[in-house]
Amino acid sequence: MTIKSGIPSQQKNIFSIIGIYIIATILSCHVLSASEERLSGRKIIQKQVDLHSLNSSRIKTVMILVDKKKRQKKRIVERYSKKDSTGKKSLMVFRDPADIKNTALLSKEIDNTTRQWLYLPALKKLQNLAESGQGNYFMGTDFTYGDLKADNMNNYNYELIDSETVEEQDCYVIDIIPISREIAKNTGYAKRISWVRKDIYFTIKTQFFGKNKKMIKESLSKDLINVHGTAWMAKKVLMDNKKARHKTLMGVVDYEVNIPIDDKVFTEKNIKAGSIR
Repeated sequence: MTIKSGIPSQQKNIFSIIGIYIIATILSCHVLSASEERLSGRKIIQKQVDLHSLNSSRIKTVMILVDKKKRQKKRIVERYSKKDSTGKKSLMVFRDPADIKNTALLSKEIDNTTRQWLYLPALKKLQNLAESGQGNYFMGTDFTYGDLKADNMNNYNYELIDSETVEEQDCYVIDIIPISREIAKNTGYAKRISWVRKDIYFTIKTQFFGKNKKMIKESLSKDLINVHGTAWMAKKVLMDNKKARHKTLMGVVDYEVNIPIDDKVFTEKNIKAGSIR
């Protein structure tokens, strides 16, 4: 006995067309063009670094920390950055609230390795941060100490794995994997996946994975602005810690780029004096 579908032939044709369209759409989202296949993940990340590099900057941000019960804490931070013949250096200083005012994180590039020191006003000294502590969270935020410094690209393998659309922007999708277990252990990440906009080579989304291959957290960068030449900056960055059910939102309220910054800003004496301006 033959059972008829009960669907008119015209509707069948429509469903067939829709099915073909859906399949074509899915395939188009996941196929790299020939020119893109010639690109490597490393070249894309290196181009990103080159395009968005600034000689110096001062950025003031408001941090909003949100816990799993939706309770919020507000913090105001200023970050000073400078690049010269000796390498890159940066200083993050808390301006508010009063109980953490003048707490600072100093980062300096020395022999292609970024070293970090934490200044706690109560102790009145800079504490050297070991590489093994890069996976620790910074001052109750959802950013680790490792998140707050530039990657040494020699420590990672970069693989272009896909092409996807995020927030209506075409992006390269890149796997970033540590070259050793030690690096993975120190940073706390077995892998990251980054979505890099094709038009301006700016990362707008990153997912962070632990050793069990489960996603720990996700960062989203929004409200991008062109600050100088080819350099762009996100006015809003959300770090959503899925594991801890905690979020940190950073919003830029003021910034200056390519401005004179005295080297003494990055000295222990100046940090202890609390006179960073």
